[in-house]
Amino acid sequence: MTADIPDIDTARLRLVSLGIDFLRAAVAGDLPQLRTQVDFSIPDPCSLIRRTWIDHRIQMIEEDPAQHPWLNRAIVRKKDNQMVGHINFHHKAPDPYLLEYVACGAELGYTTDEPFRRKGYATESAVAMMRWAQREHGVDTFILSISPGNEPSLRMAEAMNFRKVGEHVDEVDGLEWVMRAEFDGSPAPTIY
Repeated sequence: MTADIPDIDTARLRLVSLGIDFLRAAVAGDLPQLRTQVDFSIPDPCSLIRRTWIDHRIQMIEEDPAQHPWLNRAIVRKKDNQMVGHINFHHKAPDPYLLEYVACGAELGYTTDEPFRRKGYATESAVAMMRWAQREHGVDTFILSISPGNEPSLRMAEAMNFRKVGEHVDEVDGLEWVMRAEFDGSPAPTIY
């Protein structure tokens, strides 16, 4: 947790910014250490364990602390204080990697851990993150990169009015569809 970065709250969830020590313990695969860093329950297995891309996010925060509020938040269910996944933007806006798709936008990434899927947590979190970026930073264009075989994420994206604007091959994840949406702050459909 990062005391100086406020949570983003929804009806059912808290989106809690994760500190650098937590992120380092996640890369190291140290679940006991992770549990000492936060005030919520962490699932075992946890989808943040041993993710090498987190090293890049740590470096981004160390080089530019203004990145931190945009990156790596735990999705915590309020009713039982249980982490159910994680969400982040890939870079603060404007994201220089998105310039072929948008002049000033941000790309969302999210994972809901296996036991907590199909309950609408990803949609609720994504909408909250987009509202935060719009309210705090004036960003209203968002990108998702989704594998064409990931039907649940594609359905979620389409329900939030994301439309395919391109394709690229990610060096880790393979072929991904690049999807874009203009966000006007109106409520997204409930997908539970």
